[in-house]
Amino acid sequence: MNEPIEPELLEIFEAEATSILSLLTELLVNFEFSATSDAGAELLRELFRHAHSFKGAAATVGREDLAEAVHGLESRLDNVRRGRELPSRALVDAALCAIDVLSLGIHTPLTPEQVASANAQLSAAPPVSPGVREEPQPALSPLDALMAALTSLAQSGPDPERWAKTLERVWTERTANSPGHDAVVMLLGQTVQALRPGQKVPTGLVEAGLLAVDLLQSIGTPVPLTDASVRAVLHALGDVQATARQSSAGNAAAAAPATPAPATAAPANSAPEATVRIPVTLLDSILYRLDELAALRLRLDHHRRSIEESQEALESAVMRVRARQTDPVAELDFQKRGLERLHQQLTQEGYQLGLLVQALQDDVKEVRLVPVRPLLTALGRTVRDLAHRLGKDALLEVGGDDVRLDKRLLELIKDPLTHLLRNAVDHGLETPEERQRAGKSPAGRIQLSAFARDSQVILEVRDDGRGISFERVRDTAIGRGILDAERASVLPEREILNLIFEPGFSTSSIVTEISGRGVGLDVVRENVAALGGRIEFFSTPGNGAEFRLSIPLTLATSRGLVVRAGTGTFCLPLNAVEEVFVVETASIGVAQGQLAIPWRHQAVTLVPLADLLEGRPSQRPNRAVHAVLLALSDRRLALGVEALEGQEEIVVKALAPGTPRLPLVAGVSSLADGRLVTVLEPSALFAAAAALRGLSDRRAEGTRAVILVVDDSLTSRTLMASVLERAGYQTLLAPDGAAALALLASRTVDLVLTDVEMPVLNGLGLVEQLRARPQTARLPVILLTSLGSAQDRARGAASGADAYLVKKEFEAAQLLTLVSALLARPS
Repeated sequence: MNEPIEPELLEIFEAEATSILSLLTELLVNFEFSATSDAGAELLRELFRHAHSFKGAAATVGREDLAEAVHGLESRLDNVRRGRELPSRALVDAALCAIDVLSLGIHTPLTPEQVASANAQLSAAPPVSPGVREEPQPALSPLDALMAALTSLAQSGPDPERWAKTLERVWTERTANSPGHDAVVMLLGQTVQALRPGQKVPTGLVEAGLLAVDLLQSIGTPVPLTDASVRAVLHALGDVQATARQSSAGNAAAAAPATPAPATAAPANSAPEATVRIPVTLLDSILYRLDELAALRLRLDHHRRSIEESQEALESAVMRVRARQTDPVAELDFQKRGLERLHQQLTQEGYQLGLLVQALQDDVKEVRLVPVRPLLTALGRTVRDLAHRLGKDALLEVGGDDVRLDKRLLELIKDPLTHLLRNAVDHGLETPEERQRAGKSPAGRIQLSAFARDSQVILEVRDDGRGISFERVRDTAIGRGILDAERASVLPEREILNLIFEPGFSTSSIVTEISGRGVGLDVVRENVAALGGRIEFFSTPGNGAEFRLSIPLTLATSRGLVVRAGTGTFCLPLNAVEEVFVVETASIGVAQGQLAIPWRHQAVTLVPLADLLEGRPSQRPNRAVHAVLLALSDRRLALGVEALEGQEEIVVKALAPGTPRLPLVAGVSSLADGRLVTVLEPSALFAAAAALRGLSDRRAEGTRAVILVVDDSLTSRTLMASVLERAGYQTLLAPDGAAALALLASRTVDLVLTDVEMPVLNGLGLVEQLRARPQTARLPVILLTSLGSAQDRARGAASGADAYLVKKEFEAAQLLTLVSALLARPS
């Protein structure tokens, strides 16, 4: 009966398995673009070896589900290695799908259906024949032949003749005369040859064999072969041999073999705890600081007793002076010198305490830092899959320094990076045909690099595509009413290019769920700014574009400006504060329906912070106010506050678990005097100010935008209407395109949201008829459909729709953002 697996061993396996699957994904994506090169041969060798390692590790901890699920991947890689088939996109697609299934099983055992699915994906991928060729060229080396024999052993059982020939080659063609080599080959041969035909291959034999191959490969290289490494392999092979003997004896003695106890696995519904790895040197440093703090606490306790003794001495001195037993001046002078000594000691200890706390704080910050590269390489899969969906080829190249970043920051920066990569693939890279006509390689290349600069991390996303066209940005801005032609003719080119960060701005003729989804670079800018960073870009038409993100190393501590607004005290992150000044009432005007103040030859919106926090329209102050000017990239917002309390070093703490997410709040912090203050989120303040303006506009107009929802599914119509109604819109419903046209004959709407596949008249036909009618030619139309192929999107764009979203990737917030952006366009 198998012993239950220790939880600690399972944790080690889960971490190792996650790392291997991540590496396999990266290798597969790179292998697809270099399969026929020398680099491709090395990548294939790495793929095969890591697939073996995964299988062996899974078997070691009793995870037969994972070992069986990786079987198909192992077999197909072996076929490519042996020249039985050529690498293909279909094979890489199937391999990546199998890895997705394996990832699901890291913490929760796979079901038989999932295991079958992983292998079926690979079996279904059609092999590309290399032509008539009996043996792969060049011939397998002795150790490659041994690797292939180990694979065959796991799949087909013992083959004594093949093993005899393979081991003979390894024995006679060894690269060095090493006792370690001879001992390993001999024991490996004895272990395998002791297996009887038909006997089940012992668990761990293939993994032990791979360890042996790795050791044999190191012989003759500059890396020395140690006795410990030889002993480890011999020990692993010895364990397998003992297991095989016990299994054979048990099978002969037992009439009916007992069912082995399953290995202890993680609970099905348990989620892995978020963890970080800490270098031993850093842990030693933290422990040293704590020891110093403990010693300092003892010294402070000693000083506390000294103060108590001084109090007693002072009371005695007062009694002596009152009894006229001593000279008052001499007594006071004596007590004064004692207090001065005590004050000096406490001052020194306070200084030491400050140094220790700062050092400990720096060490704890370091604990939160994790490598950036794993996140960057994982995005290679995103780039590859997206490019294939669009009929393009793209490879993500990861470079830069060995950068480490705050774990929480790393999680928050993933979405902005993903959006930039989606934009690069969708809008930046040309199709293979366009690239060839331009003299470029058919496959586009995107470089994602990370660099450390002082206390900042620089992330660069660079593509070799068509670049950002100044003329196209300018014409789009004029066409959408963002600029008039006269102003566009005098503005600097850079200022016009910066319009790509305007909400909802896109030079694409149709918004899709791939890169736009109604959420443009303005959201990327706001997300980066919310992290205390900034974004800038550079572009050369025809030669690609580069976006550069600068973010802090950590979110753990920062400086903040403490202000009073209404009856509360709040803190604003100092990295978002550009300027602070006093505004007289005579300087406050109105611009675009909101209070505004002049600042550097432009009008900046002024919103009293108390009004913003209460969600009420701004009231003109009746006296001078302090204005805190917030900066979010190139946007500005002035907050009116009652008083400024100065700058503080703050540690932003999240709200307690289970606390509802509060609007505008980033967290709380404790000030030096012990008060708790609410830390506000700058990007949320900008959004709230814009929302207040929209609320004022709607109240002034007294109307709601009307949206026509067209879908033959009652469920879909109801869901869309519910989302839109909750956002304040009025909706009309129609079951198909013909019914929608009939309704539009008597009603006026502001936007149409329609399905594509519908009876009577489908969505594409509806759009074409709307565009053909003068009264609806410019009516915004969004296609929301389950059809997601590149051809479907092309048909949607050709029909004249403004946006094309896929239902399976539907997100209410993004739909509402897109609706708002389209409604804001001039008609």
